Amino acid sequence: MKYDKTVLVTGGAGFIGSNYLNFAVPEYPNYQFINLDALTYAAKLNNVHIEKLPNYLFVEADIRDANKLAEILNSET
Repeated sequence: MKYDKTVLVTGGAGFIGSNYLNFAVPEYPNYQFINLDALTYAAKLNNVHIEKLPNYLFVEADIRDANKLAEILNSET
């Protein structure tokens, strides 16, 4: 599906990011949301309750990995 916009959320398995995603993903079905999280000590994927929605994608990666970030953005946008 072609989305109007792509939204990259870093730290989306943390408290703030997961609450944002749980609100925004169902609210904006015409936007694609990419949750990029390294799943360190504070992150929990069970905070995110929208994983089955088609406009949501989780990627386990570190934001400091420039090659992985470029790969994600080039393939998903």
